[in-house]
Amino acid sequence: MGPAIGGILSVYGFSAVGFAAVFLTVMNLLFALFFLPESLPQRDSNLQVVAGSDDGFLRRLLDAFSKPLIGTVLVVFFIVFLAWSAIPVIMPLLGVLFFGFGSVEMSYFFIYMGSIQIIWQGLIIGRLTEKIGEEQLIAVGPLLLMLGMFLMPLIPNIVVFVFSLTIISLASGTMRTVVPSFISKISPANDQGGILGVADGVASIARVPGPLIAGFLFDFVGSAAPFFASAAMLLVAFSFGFRVGAKSAKS
Repeated sequence: MGPAIGGILSVYGFSAVGFAAVFLTVMNLLFALFFLPESLPQRDSNLQVVAGSDDGFLRRLLDAFSKPLIGTVLVVFFIVFLAWSAIPVIMPLLGVLFFGFGSVEMSYFFIYMGSIQIIWQGLIIGRLTEKIGEEQLIAVGPLLLMLGMFLMPLIPNIVVFVFSLTIISLASGTMRTVVPSFISKISPANDQGGILGVADGVASIARVPGPLIAGFLFDFVGSAAPFFASAAMLLVAFSFGFRVGAKSAKS
């Protein structure tokens, strides 16, 4: 819905999109303040100890990496989101360069990607996980994302462009689903929330340099450079994902 709203409002200027985002954020804040209940039952003394811990993010991050399997999954998660975060920046630039698309046209492609992920995550990925296993999909996800990133800038053809977006959307939907699920299953029951929070933090950190690196490569190296750089990073993520499957099989 976000890209659809942005694309429609962009005809009134990009400031309209910014004001709409501010409005939605304020509404979200007010909803959280007045309607979101506390998730921590005060009567549960064990949970109170966890919630009241002085451990910061860095300490929790180091603790998570001290667990070999969880640490390896977090490396995969970081690289995947580092590569994925470039898409909102370089995909529209490539659309303008190859096909002369405007902001409204590019919003349609983001809507398409979101629709693919809704169908994939809502109807298919659960059944696929039961047959293949989450640890195997953690390796398949980076491989699919690498393929989509590599193909997109090769040929200025709309069919290749849409096919690449489809693969990228499937890969992103896979990783957003199976990694948190896998981490929750291999984490101690009293630390699931903390480790999942670390995983979310790792993904958020990865989103910071990704667009900057992609934009720099696009401007100063070439239009295909950020895609190929992301594909190379994802090859590393695939190797770590493969190790996750191997470690899980041994355990």
